[in-house]
Amino acid sequence: MHTDIRPFVIQVESTTLSIPLEEAEARQLAVGLNNVLKTFQEKQTAERPKRWDSMSVTLEGGSSDSRQSLQAMCNPNAHATAFEARVWLSVKTGGMSVATEAKLSAFRAALEAYFEQLRTSKTVA
Repeated sequence: MHTDIRPFVIQVESTTLSIPLEEAEARQLAVGLNNVLKTFQEKQTAERPKRWDSMSVTLEGGSSDSRQSLQAMCNPNAHATAFEARVWLSVKTGGMSVATEAKLSAFRAALEAYFEQLRTSKTVA
């Protein structure tokens, strides 16, 4: 079975991260994103303050000598609305590790662009 790997590209202020992802991995990120967006909707209509579950998705791959991972986390308790929310991204590959925060809206736009790229490539093929 052929695995289609495409770049997941996200702009974080003046830095661009490009992370190779399989479609199934991107779908895991999308599920986490949808869950946290749903949590923010529930938070806006809640009658009382409460502790909300965080979104955390960890993807790992590669061979034993070149492990790579991507972790995305968002804590809805730390932000009043989804518009203000930020996602903590941690990328590790080989001996390098990068960790940064991105706006939730930028994370969402990057995922949408990934899936659009995937749709376009499937219609051309």
